[in-house]
Amino acid sequence: MNDTQQIFVVFFAIIWGTTTGVHGRLKMFNYPLWGIVPQVRRRILLSHIFMNLFPLVFFGLAMNVLSHPPNTIVWSIIGTLRAIVHGVIPAMAIFGFYRFWLGIVESRPEKYYRKDDKTPWVPKGKPRLSIEIPKGIDPRIESLPLVLELSERVWGKNIFVAVCYILIALIALLSRFFWAG
Repeated sequence: MNDTQQIFVVFFAIIWGTTTGVHGRLKMFNYPLWGIVPQVRRRILLSHIFMNLFPLVFFGLAMNVLSHPPNTIVWSIIGTLRAIVHGVIPAMAIFGFYRFWLGIVESRPEKYYRKDDKTPWVPKGKPRLSIEIPKGIDPRIESLPLVLELSERVWGKNIFVAVCYILIALIALLSRFFWAG
């Protein structure tokens, strides 16, 4: 790995870890309820796409781009600025993937979280069942850090911010081809 790749890897790991810190309260990957609550299944699939798959693809793309041309950083003011632009800013794309996830969930929270403690579950060809899930096992919409009254108006802003994070990260990453040391 060259110097810029090492900087990128460190910051990508730090930022991904920081973003992962919100998983606990949002229960993005609540596997024990996978087959019981349809909202959980949708949430897990959405979480895997935006919090695992897209970041891994972006990581692979970034590592490939940062390997061309392989060079070491000359530690001057310009060299440091290049290291920040090419190594640190692209790592912030992780925030964009999280904002995408959040915007999608805010657009239709009832699709990803239960409204109450009794969640209807209908197996195919069987009468309607109702299973009670104890509090704390899976958050209800009301317990989320989303402001439900604002969700309908702010989800688009989260998507916009997500696009900005990812575009800025891609521009900084691709600027390596035009601004190499």
